[in-house]
Amino acid sequence: GQVVLVGPPNSGKSSLVARLTNARVSVGPAPYTTRRPTPGMMEYMGVKLQVVDTPPLLNPDGSVNSRVVALARNADAVAVVVGLDSEDPAGDLRAALGALEERGIAYSLEKGFVRVERRRDGGVVLLARGRPRFTEAQLKELLSTYRVYHALVEAYGPATLDDVEAALLSARVYKPTFVVFSKADVPGAEQRAREASGALPRDVPWVLASSLTGTGLASVGAVAYRLLGVK
Repeated sequence: GQVVLVGPPNSGKSSLVARLTNARVSVGPAPYTTRRPTPGMMEYMGVKLQVVDTPPLLNPDGSVNSRVVALARNADAVAVVVGLDSEDPAGDLRAALGALEERGIAYSLEKGFVRVERRRDGGVVLLARGRPRFTEAQLKELLSTYRVYHALVEAYGPATLDDVEAALLSARVYKPTFVVFSKADVPGAEQRAREASGALPRDVPWVLASSLTGTGLASVGAVAYRLLGVK
């Protein structure tokens, strides 16, 4: 599987990749040191996982880096890296997750997500993997307005009809996501991580890690392994 690391500048992505893999990455104190994606191989439980370092998710002008988003869309899982030496780790996390959502990447099924697979026959079949906020009759009525009469619809969490429309009209995808709070060696790191993670959905796990001391690095592989569903 492939795990793409995304996050703000100076969050510690490159240092993590350097410690976790055999990749030769550019590590420096200046923001935007990483200018191109750099992959490396990490082994966990006898399974090799590719971990990709990326440039910052947000450009200096505040716009979203489309190249990083493309990498995340094609990955098997996404790790959002937030440095605990930041003045506002919670704000950094919200900005990164918001940028992913803005560009059509759903990071949590608990928040509601719909996948629509159009078919040639069989009618409309609803597979509710949660508690959707619509009935099968309402679903069929909505799909008929788009001239979709045969489809398998998977609805996760408290999905709404808006989620159905988003699935029909855009290339929205779901990527298993976890958060790495890096630089766990800074004073008060655990408390800062807990405060920043307070608003995360239950299906978005987080780990505390330090590239300097090695604390928590094993947890990164363990969480990635579990989210990827490696057999």
